[in-house]
Amino acid sequence: MKLQVIDLSKTFDTKEAVKNVSFDVEEGEFLSILGPSGCGKTTLLRMLIGLITPTSGVILKDGVDITNAPPSKRKMGFVFQNYALFENMTVLENVEYALKIHKETKGIAHSTALALIEKMGLSEHMNKKPDSLSGGQQQRVAIARTLALHPDVILFDEPMSALDVATRLSLRKELKNIQKEYNTTMIYITHDQEEAFAMSDKILVMDTAVAVQHGTPEEIIKHPTNEYVKNFVVENLKIKIDSLSKYIDMTNE
Repeated sequence: MKLQVIDLSKTFDTKEAVKNVSFDVEEGEFLSILGPSGCGKTTLLRMLIGLITPTSGVILKDGVDITNAPPSKRKMGFVFQNYALFENMTVLENVEYALKIHKETKGIAHSTALALIEKMGLSEHMNKKPDSLSGGQQQRVAIARTLALHPDVILFDEPMSALDVATRLSLRKELKNIQKEYNTTMIYITHDQEEAFAMSDKILVMDTAVAVQHGTPEEIIKHPTNEYVKNFVVENLKIKIDSLSKYIDMTNE
């Protein structure tokens, strides 16, 4: 098992942001953590990467307890919602940066960065700075920078929420291709039901601070755990599908 999360909790002052959440993630799996704004999913993600210390609970990676390990020792990558690129650096310099500060990868920083930039379709932009790139291009730079250190697990905090629909669809395909090519375990935060169901091997559905169901998309659709899952996930998906079905029917006429 790549990751095991056992009774993980986080309390800020008197507010329980995450309460006794447990789940596991297999090697090479794409897990979406799906829930509305404020339900605790980003807090959960930040505990996994090591940016927030849990109040209680355990995180195991490859069977090793990493609950209190620093982020640098977890071999995980993090793609932020706001990209978090260095504004004073070019695309190439952004992707090279993490490689250059590690002795073991310094010598291959340039060639590795070039290969990843090409892979993400950014070769013609490699000497540009982030402020001259579109949102989708900036997100590709952030993904390339994360891939540079070959993390075992990549965590995404609603990375596509600010992008237009066409760019989101394109990036979805790229993430799935990356998952397959590198056999990378991915954990993806989203509030969008359709996005979660389109991309995921498994989905963890969250209500306020708690996990209410963990399973495959098919399991969640066929056997929602409670009324919350039925309404938030299943009914919302049906509404989205129904709203588009009349247009799909037109294309078949």
